Amino acid sequence: MSLKDVRTAVERFLKSDSPQAISISGKWGSGKTYFWNQVIKSASQQGLVKKYSYVSLFGTNNLAELKSAIFDCIRQGCGRWGKLLDVGRKCQGSDAVFLHR
Repeated sequence: MSLKDVRTAVERFLKSDSPQAISISGKWGSGKTYFWNQVIKSASQQGLVKKYSYVSLFGTNNLAELKSAIFDCIRQGCGRWGKLLDVGRKCQGSDAVFLHR
């Protein structure tokens, strides 16, 4: 996939109203985080960015750690995440992961 294709996919993700997840993969130091930050900055200036959570997989060893990272990211948010956080607290430790954008 070219950078243009990845940018198009990320922009489509940001415009979507349905709950989704997106992953950008590549070698360490290849510029994934820089690319994401540039796309988010541009999309924010265009008013395309709604609520989203960013979780780095660096150092994540298993699904439980990923779920914990997602929950921590949501917990740090506020506003629209309030109801979701209450549900998440009830389910913490289970196999449930709740994502909403």
